[in-house]
Amino acid sequence: MTRLADERRKGLGGTDAAPILGLSRFRGPADVYMEKLGLSAPLVQTEAMEWGNRLEAAILVKYGEEQRCKVRKNKRVQRHPQYPWMLAHIDGWVDSAGIVDAKSAGLWSVNEWGEQGTDQVPDDYRLQAVHYMAVCDREFCDFALLVAGQKFRLYRVVRDQEIEDALIEAERAFWHDHVLAKVPPPVDGSEASRKLLEVRFPKAELAEIDPPEGFETYALQYLHTKGLMKEMEGQLEVVANLMREAMGTAESVSGAHYRARWSNVKSPARTDWAGVVRDAAVPAEIIERNTKAGGETRRFEVRALEDVS
Repeated sequence: MTRLADERRKGLGGTDAAPILGLSRFRGPADVYMEKLGLSAPLVQTEAMEWGNRLEAAILVKYGEEQRCKVRKNKRVQRHPQYPWMLAHIDGWVDSAGIVDAKSAGLWSVNEWGEQGTDQVPDDYRLQAVHYMAVCDREFCDFALLVAGQKFRLYRVVRDQEIEDALIEAERAFWHDHVLAKVPPPVDGSEASRKLLEVRFPKAELAEIDPPEGFETYALQYLHTKGLMKEMEGQLEVVANLMREAMGTAESVSGAHYRARWSNVKSPARTDWAGVVRDAAVPAEIIERNTKAGGETRRFEVRALEDVS
């Protein structure tokens, strides 16, 4: 575990604010809960994250030039003086009143930002700014945005005490009522919520139990929704086939609000490793030595009684 990852587990950071409130595009309450308790795999740095880190210094230099100010690079994790579980790892300090955070965006995500010079930033970044200003006691948070590596934009979020107080209370409740108490947040439809349930209940130990309170409603709702999805998938495939027929040998069709593609896709080559082993006459003991037993998992399914044989 890296030093920064270990530090993140000791409190809530700016990037945890939106997930806790269910306003993040990428993470939810269960993700934050598992991370703080060490129940999730370490975060793997993506190529986009790597380039964001590499470009940070250059973006901050450009920001200083545009604003004609000196940016002091932040070198340590900041902690709220009253709420020590509130942490902030900001990018830079601006004079005595503000902070700056360097961001980079591709052409596919730039439409999530508003007009240059406004406070129209994505919700998760806005809450990150609110959190940072609370921890660092600053009046504004600037976002220095590099778009597609070639266009610079500046956004400013100013401090709002009412929003800040509400966020602090939400974070306090999450930290004390869930993380410290080791009480999972309410389940939702996210992958993280499913993984957390698999961590909490990794193995079936009872053959069968009577339906718990509310289970009948859940089961019937599940079967009803599954039936609707199957019906909608069938309707979707009918429409897709009608479109395929209309396109014929054309690869693309564009309209005012859509673009349909039926492209030529080359299937990747696949190696028949079983055949390779057989043709090479690999001894059985070598195969056995390099074969790893599969782990035990739990499979979830719900079927209507008339489908059970």
